[in-house]
Amino acid sequence: MPLEQRVYPHPTRPSNPNALELAIYQFELKAKKFHDAKLAGVPTSSEEEKCYLKK
Repeated sequence: MPLEQRVYPHPTRPSNPNALELAIYQFELKAKKFHDAKLAGVPTSSEEEKCYLKK
């Protein structure tokens, strides 16, 4: 499958989560945002943009 057509699934929010489950869910959301932006070729923040420029 070409890289442009990859889609990462949206994580499901646990019902009645404890603190750990909520932290994992938040991390999964950030990971999805990062990977979606990476596939689109758009930096997700100015800090990541600086990392791209260093390479």
